[in-house]
Amino acid sequence: MRRHNERFRRFAASFALCAAATLAGCFHKTQDHRVVALPPGAVAITPLANGRVAVLAGDDVGKSVYVVNASDGSVVHSFGVTREATGLTSAGANGPLLLPVGGSSPDGHTFGAVERWTLSGKKDAVLAMPGPAMGVTTVVDGTAYALVDAGGARSAIPFDVATLRPGTAVGLAQDDRGLQRCKTASTDYLVYTSGDGTLAARELGHGRVRHSHVEGENPECLGGIGKVVAIAKTAFARTIAVLDLPGLVERRAVPVSTTASAAYAAPSHQLEVLDSAADASYIEFVPEQQIDGSDHTQ
Repeated sequence: MRRHNERFRRFAASFALCAAATLAGCFHKTQDHRVVALPPGAVAITPLANGRVAVLAGDDVGKSVYVVNASDGSVVHSFGVTREATGLTSAGANGPLLLPVGGSSPDGHTFGAVERWTLSGKKDAVLAMPGPAMGVTTVVDGTAYALVDAGGARSAIPFDVATLRPGTAVGLAQDDRGLQRCKTASTDYLVYTSGDGTLAARELGHGRVRHSHVEGENPECLGGIGKVVAIAKTAFARTIAVLDLPGLVERRAVPVSTTASAAYAAPSHQLEVLDSAADASYIEFVPEQQIDGSDHTQ
């Protein structure tokens, strides 16, 4: 009943947003967010220093990383990467880039790894995984976690970014996805989407798990303000759900494009939202004031 009520509340809110906005604003780009075009087929982005963004784009035939000027979408340079790459994150403001990789060989055997690439396009290290790597978290204190699907079981495997030495895996449920790492002043968490679509936070060290009734995909952490954001979907719209950490209570819902797939914390005090459709990709910039509530809107 609680989840049903939450879904109804989101449906009503989305319907109200659509009724109050023009069709163009509701079904394409929100009218108060700046957008910049990206290479088509964008899979993931990661903010870099000096107003740049690294973009993983492509398809099953091939993928490339594009280093893009976020102010106008111009491509600074690009290079080809492993076609089975499933995402990317940057270990620092100027790299290196960490690419999770997962796929299957012609004989049906699955494989996975995390690859480390320089921004100049050199693959300088590979860490083999026991199964397809579905994502890599933000780097915190020199360590990241890879979400790995191995033999019907999913786990979060930590590794040192400098040495690519793995640590002890954290077991997850089979359908958990969208893994991210959040660190507050006192506690370290793994935040992810559970199999039923709701968000969850696992406290590292103690293993305590908090479950939210809020549904959302691809959570991102805003450690500086103790918040988690995720993409919430309804029949009519998509919003950025803004939740407290660790309670995962929703505080705000910020309307974004209907093609929004993930949000990324940027050093420029804003969120960079990846909008990706079949024929076009964009960055949608959401001001920090809309996330922390200082614009006094709902």
